Amino acid sequence: MKRWMSKIETWHVLSNQRDLERWARIRTDGRTLYIINGALSFGLYIIVMNDISGGGFGVPVVLSAHLIGAVVAWFAWRNIENKYQRALLKAQRKAPATSTNILGLRDF
Repeated sequence: MKRWMSKIETWHVLSNQRDLERWARIRTDGRTLYIINGALSFGLYIIVMNDISGGGFGVPVVLSAHLIGAVVAWFAWRNIENKYQRALLKAQRKAPATSTNILGLRDF
């Protein structure tokens, strides 16, 4: 049982590390682009779902869907960025003074 728990924990750590590395690449494009992309994606999804369900398709639906999408994307950015910053601080505390590896990754 301990072996399985160890494997699950290892998978979880590697998954979080991949997520943080992916976020490091995404955040280089900037918050504005992330929020615009999120607003357009969320808005399109809501418009399609609204049209499929028979709710109609008009200017109020389009505007509200995209505005809500921008708010959701902003909260997502804030949440992921806070997680990223906490991981950076944790890695800097753990790393020796001579290490230049910010995310705590091993150099092979």
